[in-house]
Amino acid sequence: YLADMYADRILYNLNQTSFKIFGARGSNPGEFKQPYGIKVLPNGRIFITEYENHRLNIFQNSRGNITLIKSFGGYGIGIGQFKFPRYCDLDIDGNLYVLDGGNRRIQKFDQNGNPILAFEGGTVNYFTVLSKTRGVTVTRDNNIYIYINNLWRNIKI
Repeated sequence: YLADMYADRILYNLNQTSFKIFGARGSNPGEFKQPYGIKVLPNGRIFITEYENHRLNIFQNSRGNITLIKSFGGYGIGIGQFKFPRYCDLDIDGNLYVLDGGNRRIQKFDQNGNPILAFEGGTVNYFTVLSKTRGVTVTRDNNIYIYINNLWRNIKI
């Protein structure tokens, strides 16, 4: 799966012979404005952040039939709202972490998109540069790492 940010679409390849495309430019559910981060689970669940629509989309791919499950967010500073969300990843329990760059925080959701918490600090205050962060990943032991200035930094919560 590949987020084609400037063409407002997602490219994917299930059989390794040709690419398929889903999505089109727009603000309606299932449409994209700069899809940015993408995370795909083995069961076909797809999480996509949208930089310009300030939201997160949850899709399900069932044998090439892609269905929108939920779209949420919107521009703002409240829990469950975003300012230019970027990357996302899941922990071992299936919770989703979204790098909310414009708000300089990471938000945590369950797999259905229900907010659990948002954090803007920690023992190491790298959050002042979260607007410049280029990645977020969660390890099997639930350590959160953000990628800043060519280095992965561990975030303690």
